[in-house]
Amino acid sequence: MDNPETLRHYYELLNASGDPPLALIHPEIEIHMFEGSPISGPYFGHEGVRDWQRDTFDVIDSWGLELDEVIEGEDPDVMVAMQRFVGRMKHTDLPVNFPLPAVVRFRDGLVVGFHGYRSREEAMAAAGLGKKPG
Repeated sequence: MDNPETLRHYYELLNASGDPPLALIHPEIEIHMFEGSPISGPYFGHEGVRDWQRDTFDVIDSWGLELDEVIEGEDPDVMVAMQRFVGRMKHTDLPVNFPLPAVVRFRDGLVVGFHGYRSREEAMAAAGLGKKPG
């Protein structure tokens, strides 16, 4: 399975079971939320992935993390995932549909890093996929 397929499979398994698919996650994974995020972090290793899941989805019912697009560049181990948190807030029942672009890094065919950004442009630049000077 190539890295984009692994990433898509990660989202499928996460949404189907509600648990992070640790078999697709490198033991040295690092998760960094976007600057100014109300969710603490960073998170490290498999235990950190569990902490991230608890912190992130503790206030959302019927949650999901939808993958809208995978943007690849020259380095097969670095890509941008255009993803969205969806669900309903537990205490207010308000709908959630929050875009979160992330740079995803792979090592040895496993996800080793997620770094969230506020915009597609920020994520693209951080991944080295921004526009090249003319």
